[in-house]
Amino acid sequence: GGKEVTSEETFVCDSDTGTVELEFHFDASELNGKTIVVGEDLYRKRKKVFTHFDLDDFEQSISYPLIYTQAADKHTKEHVGSARDDAVIVDRVHYENLTPGEKYTLFGYIADVESGEPLSRDGSIAEADSDSTAEALSVTKSFVPEKSEGDVTLRYRLDSSGLSGRKVVVLEQLYHKENEIASHLDKENKDQTISYPWIGTKAIDGRSGTHSSREGETRVIDTVKYKNLVPGVKYELRGILMKKSTGKPLVINGSVVEAMKRFTPEESGGKVAMRFDVDTSGLRGETIVVFEELYRKNSLVASHLDINDGDQSIEINGKDSPKTGDDQIELLILMATVFIFSVVVLVIIIISLRVRK
Repeated sequence: GGKEVTSEETFVCDSDTGTVELEFHFDASELNGKTIVVGEDLYRKRKKVFTHFDLDDFEQSISYPLIYTQAADKHTKEHVGSARDDAVIVDRVHYENLTPGEKYTLFGYIADVESGEPLSRDGSIAEADSDSTAEALSVTKSFVPEKSEGDVTLRYRLDSSGLSGRKVVVLEQLYHKENEIASHLDKENKDQTISYPWIGTKAIDGRSGTHSSREGETRVIDTVKYKNLVPGVKYELRGILMKKSTGKPLVINGSVVEAMKRFTPEESGGKVAMRFDVDTSGLRGETIVVFEELYRKNSLVASHLDINDGDQSIEINGKDSPKTGDDQIELLILMATVFIFSVVVLVIIIISLRVRK
C-alpha cells in the first residue's frame, strides 16, 4: 500500500545514442537488507516504444546492506558481564546484501546504556569535553567479503571491575568508501547489551538480630541484595567469614568458614539469604566480616569484599546480646512461673499461720 516511486525526464536527443539521467527521491531508511531494481519505459508521443526492466539485471539493482549484532562476555559467553580488569566483550556482526570482493570497514564502540555516552577502556565515561583524558573504547576492522552474507567478529578489551550495577551496549556502523551504508545503533537492543550484576550484603547475628554476638555457637545470617541479574538464569553465591584484625579468612578447627547457595532469580533484582554456623569461643573482642562473591558458570560477576563495612560485620563479645522476640517470650514465661510459685508459697504460709492460731 505504499506510494509508487517514479521519475520522469523529457529530452530531445542530438544523435541516435546518448545518456539521460533520472533521479528518484524516497526514504530508504527501512530498506536495510533489501534490493531494489530500477525499470524504465521510453515514450514517443505518449506511446511506449521501449521497456528496460529485468529483476535479475545487476546493473539496474541497488542493494541496501543490513547488519545486526550479538554481543557476549568472553568468559560467561552470554549477556552477563564478568567483573574483572581484563574483560573482553565479543561482538559477532552479521551482514547481508554486501558486494563480494568489495572492501568494507566496520566501526564499533561501547556506550553506557543509562547515559548513552561512550565508555573508555577503564570503564569510565569518555566525555567529549577538551579536558577529558579518557578516550572512547572503539574497534575498527576492514574486510572483503567472499559472499554477500556472513559474519565478522569484533573484540573489545576493557576493565569492567567498576561496572557493577550498570549496563553497556555495543554499537556498530558499516562503511564503504568512507560512506556509512548500514548501522546497528539501538541502545535498547538486548542482543547488543551486557549487564553487570551488583550485590550488597547485610550480616546479623541469628540470635540477637544485630551486628553483635556473644561467644559460643553462633549463626550468622547474611542477606544479599542483588540487581542486574538475568531472570531464569542460575547463579552461585559463595561466602566466607573473614577475621577483621588480620584481614584473612576465619579458621576454626583448621577449616575456613564458608557457605554456598545456588539460586535462579525470577526478577533482575531481589535478595537471598546465606547462613554461616560457627563456634566463636575464644574470639571475644574480635570482629568477623562476611565476604560474598557471585558467580555465573564459574565466572565471577559481582562481589562485596569490604573488610571495613559495618553492615557485613559481627562483633563478638562476652555478654548476652539484646534479646530477640523468642528470648523475650522465654523471659516472660520464667517471670510468670516465679510469680506463680511465689504466690503459692505465700498462700501456704498464710494458711499455716491461721491453722496455728
